[in-house]
Order: sequence, then structure tokens, then C-alpha cells
Amino acid sequence: MDREVIERVKEAADILQEMAERGVELKRSGRRWRALCPFHNERTPSFYVDPDLGLYHCFGCGASGDVITFVMEKDGLSFWEAVLYLAEKYGVDVPKEKRREGGKLSEALEFAASLYHQALLEPTGSEALEYLRSRGVSPESVSRFGL
Repeated sequence: MDREVIERVKEAADILQEMAERGVELKRSGRRWRALCPFHNERTPSFYVDPDLGLYHCFGCGASGDVITFVMEKDGLSFWEAVLYLAEKYGVDVPKEKRREGGKLSEALEFAASLYHQALLEPTGSEALEYLRSRGVSPESVSRFGL
């Protein structure tokens, strides 16, 4: 994914909205907003958000970043998952060829996964397929998830 797409996502995403949706109670403080830090326990606000710059920083624990970093941390997503989530939510077009994470490595892993899936469906994979059935895995799940 190139920097242009990432920058468009950052510009389109509303950092204040993303924080509010995840339970951060922001209060205006001049140009900025402040809140109790969502990353550690505190009694007085040390978490500041600058929506003009699209950045946050906690003076208590040192957590800082942008809307992508925040979504990654709060939702447990990888960088690419957070970018794609925000792009979809805010209507930023990400070309299909740029959606792939990892390039050649990803292609190799997808190829290996498809080989194992095909082997499972052939007569030599009947024992493994029967084992999956005994564990309650339906044929639809095998197909859907490419087991």
C-alpha cells in the first residue's frame, strides 16, 4: 500500500469520532481536546488530541500516534487491517492491487494454502477431511475458509 493511500485515509478519517466510538470522553481545551487516557488508568486528564494535525499524545504514559495507530491499538488490528477498515468506513478508494499485504510472501502463502486445500479435497485427504467432520467442521466451512 503506498503512502498516498495512507495519507488519504488519514485525511478522511475523523480521529475525534473514532475515539468517541471507543469510549473516550473528550472535552475541548482550546484548539485541542483532552480526556482521561484510554491506554492507562489516571484521575486527571493527560491525553490530548489535536484534530487539525490528526494526532494524539498522552503526557502520562507516552502513548501517541494518529487515527490509524489509535484504531490499531484499541481494536487489536494490524496496520493494514486498520487502514482498510478506515478506508472502507470513510469511503477512501483503495485499488485492489494495493490491498495485498506482504507482496511476494503473501502470494507464496496463498499458493501454499490453496495447495493444501486442494489436497484435503482429493482422495489422499479423506482421513483429514473425516477428522474435521468429527470435530464438527462442516463442508461449507472447509470451502469458505479454505481449510
